[in-house]
Amino acid sequence: MPYVVLIHATFTAKSDADFIYDQAKQVATTASVARIGSAGERTSHCGVFDEQEDGTLVKERQWHLDRFGIVRETDPIPDDVVPEWVQPLGSQDAYPLTDVFSNPTKVLYLGDEWVNDSATNTQTPGVFGWVNQTVPVSGGTPPAWTAWTSGLNEDLYQVGDQVSHNGSDWEATTGNNYWEPGVFGWVAI
Repeated sequence: MPYVVLIHATFTAKSDADFIYDQAKQVATTASVARIGSAGERTSHCGVFDEQEDGTLVKERQWHLDRFGIVRETDPIPDDVVPEWVQPLGSQDAYPLTDVFSNPTKVLYLGDEWVNDSATNTQTPGVFGWVNQTVPVSGGTPPAWTAWTSGLNEDLYQVGDQVSHNGSDWEATTGNNYWEPGVFGWVAI
């Protein structure tokens, strides 16, 4: 049997309201996203609002659990919209293979649409566990491969990155890839 906590508390100090907000957010990952899209739909959400003299409330901060069970500090996202990727707090709210509707988990990251292919995914799309679904806008040749010489991790090729090299197009199959296409960690496309 699920337990529902409803709180309407008025504080004179915003710091007290923020404290309760943050405490609720910390335990939200064990809360319910039950019955989304059906009768009795509910999700978990919390907000801090500034009460005006006329009694209206102005939103200061707000979070909710999305259809993946991820805590988001955004307005709720319609079911037909692919949400932006956000970093999960940990494995307790990692991206699942499917959402609460049993659809594949899809997110947007840096303008591309990604589908999760890992059961418990806390990784950034392009690092591990995501498949890029976006067709290159140009429809042309991917950028030329360049050797990793900077020593910076952000310059390494990640799973799904595409390049052209020696007359062929390649896609990285290994994260943190510095190998030349055709040697290791690439597949011809």
